[in-house]
Amino acid sequence: MAKGDLMWGILAVIGMGVMSVIEVSDIILETPYKGTGGGRGKAANITLSPQDAKRAQRRRYDNLVYRLKQQGLLEEVEKEGKKFFRLTAEGKRKLTKSKESPSLPSLYYEKEKDERFVIVMFDIPEQDRKKRAWLRAVLINLGFSMAQKSVWIGKVRIPQTLIDDLVKLDLDDFVEIFQVTKTGNLKHVI
Repeated sequence: MAKGDLMWGILAVIGMGVMSVIEVSDIILETPYKGTGGGRGKAANITLSPQDAKRAQRRRYDNLVYRLKQQGLLEEVEKEGKKFFRLTAEGKRKLTKSKESPSLPSLYYEKEKDERFVIVMFDIPEQDRKKRAWLRAVLINLGFSMAQKSVWIGKVRIPQTLIDDLVKLDLDDFVEIFQVTKTGNLKHVI
């Protein structure tokens, strides 16, 4: 992931609302990291071990968050002993004016509780990372909780308008929505 894409991703995700530091890092840090050699005695392209890749990605993320704070785009606040990120006024302005900002549907859909659990799973390709960030923000706004990076669960009815938007964005092949109808049974929704 390019530096600019990661910056946009962080600003976009935080711009959707005040989010905990852990939520932001979990959402942003899913992209595999491939290091490139370039120093003396190193091969041109080195694929890092999973542990080293995770550390390198975390360093990249930490450095970017530091730069965003230094530029006055992001601030960290503490509430009830937990740390949260939020955009500053300048961060909101930059996000709004950003030419990279995708023209995606609204992040807000009509919320309707359901008695049954709904599971949303997705595997959206890297080239559609902005759509992936959009979908995560929509799920958060609807009241879903992240079970794993691309598996979300909640007692929320999926609005038909969201399903229509998934089809318009050509994401219907990458998103699976299940409803737990009885203990142990799943009903495929999309």
